[in-house]
Amino acid sequence: NKLDAYKAIQGYNVALDKAPGTYEAIYFNFTNPFLGDLAVRQAIVSAIDVSPLINTIWKGIASPTCDDGVATFAHEQNLVPCYTYDATGAKAKALLEGDGYKLVPVGSDMYYAKNGNVLKLRYATTAKKAYRENTEVDIQAQLKKVGIQIVIDNYPADTFFGSVLADYTKYDIAEFANSLGYDPDNHTQWGCDQFLDAGGFNISHWCNQAADAAIKTELTNPDITARKAAFDTLYKAIIQDLPAMYYYAFPNISVARATIQNYAPSAAGPSETWNVWDWWLNK
Repeated sequence: NKLDAYKAIQGYNVALDKAPGTYEAIYFNFTNPFLGDLAVRQAIVSAIDVSPLINTIWKGIASPTCDDGVATFAHEQNLVPCYTYDATGAKAKALLEGDGYKLVPVGSDMYYAKNGNVLKLRYATTAKKAYRENTEVDIQAQLKKVGIQIVIDNYPADTFFGSVLADYTKYDIAEFANSLGYDPDNHTQWGCDQFLDAGGFNISHWCNQAADAAIKTELTNPDITARKAAFDTLYKAIIQDLPAMYYYAFPNISVARATIQNYAPSAAGPSETWNVWDWWLNK
């Protein structure tokens, strides 16, 4: 939210990572009966337009991604676009109605319900993070248009990444950012043996056998071509099953005196000083 103010500082320049290595995503909790249904996840994804998140909230410096391997060899830009946004809402409504959902009055609004249960989902993330809070409000409004009720439920970061994500009963949709670094190993997030009770971080509670086999290949085969193919299999399975929806990748925002030449922060490693030997001052 301070990007414009940074750009206005006299005598300083703003620098962005050339290859953003951090991604923002939402994760669907499959233990929730609504979200354990692929049709509901498909309806949600079809009704979300990420362009205002990228162009308005992130002022155009973020970029779409369909995987978590951004800024690594595993990233596959050819997957973009992986989500088809339907501005009319017809696709989401058809998916829900075809799955037995019907619109019912909830107060002054209309939301879908099935077997007497209103399609109401808790959207949780870290509190007091302006871009995330703005995102939640935007997504809440977008999903309301297709009859899906979103309740915003945020927590301090230590609570969110501690007791909340450690308990499947405390969230339905979780949003946060992550970066895999130079080596994009993500088995703790997606492995079938990586549910929280097994010590992993598979907060979606998603298990896909083809994806799990690809993860094992990625973990054990040192050949980078084989690993890249394994990641492609994993990412295609994620796009098909939708345990998550990747919003975008975003760069770190750095500010330096205009006299520093070749100042070019990286998304990973010693991010600011990786090329310090190439810096020079133009006084």
